[in-house]
Formats: sequence, C-alpha cells, structure tokens
Amino acid sequence: MNILKRKIPVLILMLVFVMSIMVMIPGMLMAEEETDAEVEEEVIIPDPDPEVLEFDITYPEIQAELGSTYEFNFAVTYDMGDEPFGLEEEISEKIFDIIVTYPTEWFAAATPQYQKETEITAVRLKTGTAENLRVVAIPLIKLEPGEYPISVKLKSSIEDDLLEGTAEFTAIITST
Repeated sequence: MNILKRKIPVLILMLVFVMSIMVMIPGMLMAEEETDAEVEEEVIIPDPDPEVLEFDITYPEIQAELGSTYEFNFAVTYDMGDEPFGLEEEISEKIFDIIVTYPTEWFAAATPQYQKETEITAVRLKTGTAENLRVVAIPLIKLEPGEYPISVKLKSSIEDDLLEGTAEFTAIITST
C-alpha cells in the first residue's frame, strides 16, 4: 500500500501532463488557422478613389427686383481620382459639356468669370484646379414675385462616361 501511495501522485502528474497536451494540440491548430485568416484580411485592396466634380457656390440664392440681372458665381474643381474614365495616362484634364436649366420665362447662360458677354457650352477642367464660372439669368417677361430655380449641370463629353455634377441656384424676385 505504501508503494501505491507513492505511485498515485506520479500517475496523477502523468495524467495531467497527457491531458494538457491533448488540449494544447487543437489550440495550436486553431491558432494557425486564425493567423492564416488574418493574413488573408491584410491582402484586401481598397477601392480606387472615384472621379468627382466639386462645386463651390458663393451665393446660391439672389434676391432682386423684377427686371434685374441675376449673376451666380461658382467654382468647379475636377478630381480625376485613381482610375479616370476615358483618359490616357499622361492626360490630366477633361472637357465637360455645360447644360443650364431654367424656367421658360427666363434666359440663362453660363459664362467665364470675367466675360459676361460670352456664352460657353463646354469647359476644359484640369485635375485639382478650380475653374471660376458664372451663370447670368434674366427674366424675359413680367413675372410675379417668387422663387425661380436655375441649375447648371457639367457632364463629361466622353461617350459612356457617367461623370457629372450639378449646381443649384435660386433667383428670387421680390417685387414688380
């Protein structure tokens, strides 16, 4: 019995050792799988920066009496992003068609910032450079006081290019 008392702690120690090894082996295998999953997550490539048109509008609403000319100034900046549509590698500019939308009783046109008399229907924008433009709007007939929406859309002139941006303005007639 004395020998059995000495062997029991040794057997318990061996049993604990064997059990701990049995628990450690699956844990090590799981840890390797997690490491592989972490490596796969690091390989994810971020989406490229998209092409954008940014508008900086000074005065989106102008109030005046009937018969006045409304002049809306704005700057537009083209950012070509990482993968510009329809451009060769060395080219960093794009031509955009200008579409001015206005009520039927009005006339409105886009002009260069400092040439009010010149109507433009397209503009060449270099990436990262702001182009200052203006929309001149004139009511053609006697209108009631109120708010009249005017918008300017710039749309890429490259076929199948979906890049476009819009600036919204409001001409407010205060009295007749």
